[in-house]
Amino acid sequence: MLERLGRSIVTIAAVTLCGGGCARGARVSTAPPTSTERAVRAAAAEWVRAAAERDGEAMGAYFAEDAFVMYPRPQPTVGRAANTAVWVTLFARPGALHPLTTDSVVVARSGDLAYVTGRWHLSAPAAGTQPATDVGAATWQCGAR
Repeated sequence: MLERLGRSIVTIAAVTLCGGGCARGARVSTAPPTSTERAVRAAAAEWVRAAAERDGEAMGAYFAEDAFVMYPRPQPTVGRAANTAVWVTLFARPGALHPLTTDSVVVARSGDLAYVTGRWHLSAPAAGTQPATDVGAATWQCGAR
């Protein structure tokens, strides 16, 4: 199940949803986590680790072939290869950091759809300038394909 969920991420939208107002580590339900939730949390932990290790190839592996992502740039980035290139290019910059968190996981009752919310911080210094920093929340939506 981890492989199916981990590789089925279809959208990662870096948008400011709730900033610091999100509950850290929150779960929507008090019921024990399902196998789907555990699999999604494991995939999210791998995603967080890849960012911490500045591994753009590992980050890119989580995108579906038809992923459509709106980074803070004029045009969307479409496809696994294009999104992988974004991460590889970012982490090639000396001092570029992109720490992430997983704050909540919500799983549909059917178990075939889930999303993760979290926070991110981007510090990517450009040559001869001070680091550019952005903070926001991210939502992953994944499901069986």
